[in-house]
Amino acid sequence: MTTTLNCVNNKEGLEKIDQKLCNKINFYEDVDELVDPAFSCITAVCNAAFKVSRGVKHLIKKTAVSWWTEELTVLGKRANALRRRYQRTANNENLRQERKEKYFDGRREYEGKVQEEKLKSWKTFCTISVGVNPWNTVYKIASGKIRTTARLTTLEKEDGTYTTDTKSTIMHMLEHFVRDDREDSENELHRKIRKEIQKPPDKADDKTFTKEEIGANLKKKN
Repeated sequence: MTTTLNCVNNKEGLEKIDQKLCNKINFYEDVDELVDPAFSCITAVCNAAFKVSRGVKHLIKKTAVSWWTEELTVLGKRANALRRRYQRTANNENLRQERKEKYFDGRREYEGKVQEEKLKSWKTFCTISVGVNPWNTVYKIASGKIRTTARLTTLEKEDGTYTTDTKSTIMHMLEHFVRDDREDSENELHRKIRKEIQKPPDKADDKTFTKEEIGANLKKKN
């Protein structure tokens, strides 16, 4: 579908675009043939116009991990307490050396337990992953091919300000692309379309599905 709409951005220009699109729809028996390319064009325009941000590795590291245990929390707090006790001992060299050794022992125990839980979690993940496909998630992680999802950040409004978060961005897009359906601002073409869609369909219903058709489709899903 290739359509050039050379119209001025005003009320008359918008009415001209509506009329052209309405005339184009009348040539299609299947509306999807017109709607699908239109959605593709809208998607391409949005991808080119909207600012997006990619997930960053250092942000991903801050998320909670599934392998963390209560024992690791206790060991981590104990190691921090031993470190503070060692650092605050300044007047007694023998006591400082003794507390230093206790701190190093506590830290080694904590770090060793962390590595143990990490390895255990990784082995479990690899075991439950689908083994018949060598190109599954395990391979993608090992080769660094895991992609993060792009997300919308901010949009500039007509008054020069910017949206602040995802919710305000989506609301601004809805207000811009999905206008209020107000009858007092309609032109003749809009009133004609509203009248047409309120008419009940006059075409015969499609034939009902047979048991054989339903059974054949269910077998394809299994």
